[in-house]
Amino acid sequence: MAPKVLDRDEKRRYIALAAVTVFGDKGFEQTRMIDVAMAAEIGKGTIYEYFDSKEALMEGALEALLAHMTEALLPTALPGESPLETLAAMTQKTVAAMKHVRDAYRFFLEYMLLKSRKDEGLGPFTALLTSYRQAIADLIEAGKQRGEIRPDIDAYETAAAFSAWFDGAIFHWMVVPEPVSLEAMGQRFWEMVIRGLAIDSGVDKK
Repeated sequence: MAPKVLDRDEKRRYIALAAVTVFGDKGFEQTRMIDVAMAAEIGKGTIYEYFDSKEALMEGALEALLAHMTEALLPTALPGESPLETLAAMTQKTVAAMKHVRDAYRFFLEYMLLKSRKDEGLGPFTALLTSYRQAIADLIEAGKQRGEIRPDIDAYETAAAFSAWFDGAIFHWMVVPEPVSLEAMGQRFWEMVIRGLAIDSGVDKK
């Protein structure tokens, strides 16, 4: 039974997240509004109180997912934490977020395929990726200023490579989940990063 959600924004989010699974399983073209209603355990008419079309529902599903990912991915430096320590924590947070997104990965692929067929941009994705890259670049620059990171490192190029690794990692993990865990992949990645970035690799690698 669907949870009793009184707040309108929360109910909209609940419907949107239910749509993620349906769109991922069936694809955009084959998904019907009644399919999403059944997945959310609500009446079909209720969906139209929040989304006036299937296209709007898919955009709402993406919005709900990206809101969660933005909160989960962007770094929050703890008092006294160095830029490299914050970057290490960011790596762990990204790995954890990737595991939660696993069930939504097919939805992301379907969304990107749909937009590419219509020759439309990926605005929401672009905004999140730009923010993520900039957060990494800012940490690298801060590390250079503190003398922790090599001065010859290009912050934004490195940030782009850093974020791109995660895109490939989740694909490999989903296609070949054994014998290496996603956490182990993330740990090996961080060890390679710290060796390439740090002037003094004495920083905690865990």
